[in-house]
Amino acid sequence: MTATLWRLTVIAVVSVLALPIALIVAPGERSLIVRLEVLVIAGCALAFMVQLVGRAAPRPAPSALDRRRPVRSPRRRPPSTLSALDRRLTLATVHAGDAHHWIRPLVRQIAADRLALRRGLEIDPMTPLLGRTIPSLPASRQQTWRRP
Repeated sequence: MTATLWRLTVIAVVSVLALPIALIVAPGERSLIVRLEVLVIAGCALAFMVQLVGRAAPRPAPSALDRRRPVRSPRRRPPSTLSALDRRLTLATVHAGDAHHWIRPLVRQIAADRLALRRGLEIDPMTPLLGRTIPSLPASRQQTWRRP
């Protein structure tokens, strides 16, 4: 409570010290400046009263449902590569050159890996596996696709 009281006091004192400076700088806005000062001090007083009432009210005992509520585990940060991919995708929505330069090779590599793993196919004609089969696949799936 003392930290909150300290912050509210600092805000009120700074606003009171700024009042004469504001009146000197803008003498034609006296009514507005005084209203603003009253608003700041009233806001500080209200925040302090809310803190007092919140501390004075007794805390209810935990219910049976509160005891059974699962404890939330802290959110883990995503891997750095996933964060980098998120940034790249955001840039790609703004500029098509980013999508072509950064996202296209990544999507192509993912597609090539999945095709090679599931179907035994290669999409890149420069890879050494072109025209060969992956031996771990069943015989019915060991045909590869070749460009004419």
